[in-house]
Amino acid sequence: MDGLTGLRAIAAIWVIAYHYGLGPFGRLHLIRVFPFIGFGYLGVDLFFMLSGFVIWHVHGDDFRRPSVERFKRFMMLRVARLCPVYLFTLLLLGAIFLLSTAIASWHMNPANYTLHDFLINMTMLQTWGLVSHPTWNYPDWSVSAEWFCYFLFPFAALMFIGLKRAHAILIVATLFLVLAGVYLFAFGRTMNHAAGWMALTRALIEFLTGCLLRHIFGQVRVNRINWTVPLLVLLGLIFITFEIHSALTP
Repeated sequence: MDGLTGLRAIAAIWVIAYHYGLGPFGRLHLIRVFPFIGFGYLGVDLFFMLSGFVIWHVHGDDFRRPSVERFKRFMMLRVARLCPVYLFTLLLLGAIFLLSTAIASWHMNPANYTLHDFLINMTMLQTWGLVSHPTWNYPDWSVSAEWFCYFLFPFAALMFIGLKRAHAILIVATLFLVLAGVYLFAFGRTMNHAAGWMALTRALIEFLTGCLLRHIFGQVRVNRINWTVPLLVLLGLIFITFEIHSALTP
């Protein structure tokens, strides 16, 4: 689905701009000049929805007749997809940390690079409340949250597979209301949470929304849909929403 590949590219560039705007390019004040970069963490939220959309597209029918073997096959495919690059980057960062201990000019806070946290990161469970804040390879919190969604996907597929479109649309609307509620009353009016139940709630609601959106399309040839106009409308609505929020926030 070429349209979704382009959407991934936009989300990735947005996230990268956000991190570089805060870090290496912070002195350029990019976020002050281009305020939308300051919301670049929302690219991860877009990724969670895209992930649910694609996983349902590929594996939704696998659980019409659920079994332990189907679950094992699904999880092994996910392991094969995630683990090689994930483990490579984690081990590479471990080597960099060990090297930094021998080079005085490198400053890596040992409190963020403990053996305990390293072992938890190896299991991809760090976001599940086992550490108080993201450590080691910080962006991998989203992979851990994705891992959580994968474990629950077979159960979601079992509940959603027979839904009529009208019911699926109603559930999507409900999920958005729930997400808005936790955003206002539990998340402190920011979606930028990367640890514990808030990160998992953020990821799961958006992942399930993506699954249901694909289910709503049914047998439509999604690879033939022109995604450009819906994408531009979505980005416009996001921009307007945050402009309104900024105007209303003291």
